[in-house]
Amino acid sequence: MLQNIDDNVPNLENVVNMNSSSTDDTMRLAAITRKTAPPLNLERERRMEELCWYFLFPNGRNGFGEERENACTPLDYFQNRVMSIDKRFNRNDYLFYALSIVEYFRAKSSVSVSCRMRQGHGEQTPQGLVDNMHLTMRNIRGSASYWQKCCSELIAMVRTLGPPTWFLTFSCNDLNWPDMIKALFIADGRDIDDVDRLSFPERLNLVQKHPVVLARQFTVRVNALMRFLKRNKDCLGGLIEDFWYRVEFQNRGSPHLHMLVWCSNVPNFTTPEEVAVIERVVSCSLTPNDLVLRKLVEDLQIHKHTATWKKNRQTDGCRFDFPKPASVNTVCLGPDEALANNGRFCILKRTSNETMVNNYNAVLLNLWKGNIDVQPCGNVTAVASYVAKYASKCEPHDTGDVIREAISNAKSCLFGWWW
Repeated sequence: MLQNIDDNVPNLENVVNMNSSSTDDTMRLAAITRKTAPPLNLERERRMEELCWYFLFPNGRNGFGEERENACTPLDYFQNRVMSIDKRFNRNDYLFYALSIVEYFRAKSSVSVSCRMRQGHGEQTPQGLVDNMHLTMRNIRGSASYWQKCCSELIAMVRTLGPPTWFLTFSCNDLNWPDMIKALFIADGRDIDDVDRLSFPERLNLVQKHPVVLARQFTVRVNALMRFLKRNKDCLGGLIEDFWYRVEFQNRGSPHLHMLVWCSNVPNFTTPEEVAVIERVVSCSLTPNDLVLRKLVEDLQIHKHTATWKKNRQTDGCRFDFPKPASVNTVCLGPDEALANNGRFCILKRTSNETMVNNYNAVLLNLWKGNIDVQPCGNVTAVASYVAKYASKCEPHDTGDVIREAISNAKSCLFGWWW
């Protein structure tokens, strides 16, 4: 579908007439100015991508606007570029450019459909059409409308299946997973035999340099994890009936996954026998019998206060509620107590030496080999806390304000013309 663009880069002298009399090496060879005309439009400037990314398209051909015998959608085009074996398009700036173009056409298509909507008895109502404009943003990942749709789907699952059984979090151990480092080495064109001699700054640089490889490798691990969970009936106390998850990315590009799981034949955690299920599935022990597991707990599950431990909090204390309270027995809290405990309705059995240990499942920690968190989620209060904290959170946080401002501006322009 896409033609080859791998041509030799021409010499600078063949492109720009050099002034031999000039001795200023820092002078700009060409100045491109556009003072009065409007900004370039991607749909009108057929070669805009080749001109903007001239070092990626040295021959100035076969960009997004190229006329092709078999037309491709913006999503197909940029997926082919980003996922190809040629890593030149894995640059962070090109990834954001590709995302903006795909979302532009997706929003344009949604707006076009919305503007053809008719209300009432076949008559168009301009005010109603403008009010519905924010619904078109639900196809844009990360927007407030998109996460509102996801949140509605989650609430529908809760109404149908009841409260979920477990709330799981899996963080990416991208700096230490051997398969991840080897994949980054291959993407960087380096010998995988040098993996063991890699320093921490070099690992961090590889993670930031190849975000596509990192995301794809994380997806491979998540898919393998889900295959395991769907087939294993003992790990979480029962077979998985259904699940819902979302993937988030930290500032440095490291992903992590939040997931709700519904398991069959697992009680609602209200009797002593049912509390025993929690103690069998969830642990915070620093001294498990398995020496390999003990090493994983010490390396991955002990919480440490970092620079963001009080992020967006006006009061003193860790935003992750560490240290946890020591308790002789596992205790399930009521709705009011769960709200005071940041939505967590269970206080796990732990000693005073284990107050900084994050909850884990022994089988999953051995399998994932990265930081995990396992919380029982057996009542409506815990579900409401999850929905408010994770499921409906949009990025960026001001997307809703932008949409409201756009609707307000559209209304003023529309009614000014209508009347």
